[in-house]
Amino acid sequence: PIAAVVLKFATENPGNRAVAQGFAMYEREVRFFSELASGMGDLVPRCYYAAGDAATGDMVCVFEDLSDYRAGDQTQGSTLADAELAVSAIAQIHAGTWNADQREEFAGWPPIDGPLYLGGFGAGVAAGLEPALAAFSDSVVPAVAAAGPRIRDAIPELHARMASGAQALAHGDFRLDNFMFGTRPDQHPFVVLDFQAPIITKGVHDVAYLLSQSLDTGVRRQSERRLVERYHATLVAHGVTDYDLETCWE
Repeated sequence: PIAAVVLKFATENPGNRAVAQGFAMYEREVRFFSELASGMGDLVPRCYYAAGDAATGDMVCVFEDLSDYRAGDQTQGSTLADAELAVSAIAQIHAGTWNADQREEFAGWPPIDGPLYLGGFGAGVAAGLEPALAAFSDSVVPAVAAAGPRIRDAIPELHARMASGAQALAHGDFRLDNFMFGTRPDQHPFVVLDFQAPIITKGVHDVAYLLSQSLDTGVRRQSERRLVERYHATLVAHGVTDYDLETCWE
């Protein structure tokens, strides 16, 4: 018998629900656990039931209880050991979904250069840049403020670059707050949660997001090349043959 489960529901906040529906976040999570999760083994939580209503935004997922696991904490920053577990795990997921843009089972998942991301997130970044710089002017160093408009103007090109070359189904929000770490021999070493944003893009998108958002700067500078090499070696070990290390690093 199962002693406990975890239920995940859609938010009741109207504004947040509208955003989630606009980006098909709940729909994607239900679809992921209904169609794909069983092929990813212990790297994702066991899901006993998943259902949703795209019209209303209602959804529910019933997951295994991982409350005895250690939760990641992005405010504390990832240790090198935890980052190693994460990049090895996500490489296995990417290897299993390699060339997703050419495979029928991944049809319908949003591409990085499609309207959902380029027209949605890209437009949101462009619109939000000036208000953000104004609101946090005392916290943003001049070099970053100066780079903002250049990055904003390059968004279409950045999305196009990410859509070129080998594509995989990326997690899309691969950061420490979405990780659970086993603490006993009978537990899985690493489990990634929150599949509301799977996206077809370069798989290393997830690695870059992890390294830039969940590692202290000093740890990242000392270890990022080693972590990318670990990611690439895991891809190769799981059958990826058309992707060299320098392309991955670039």
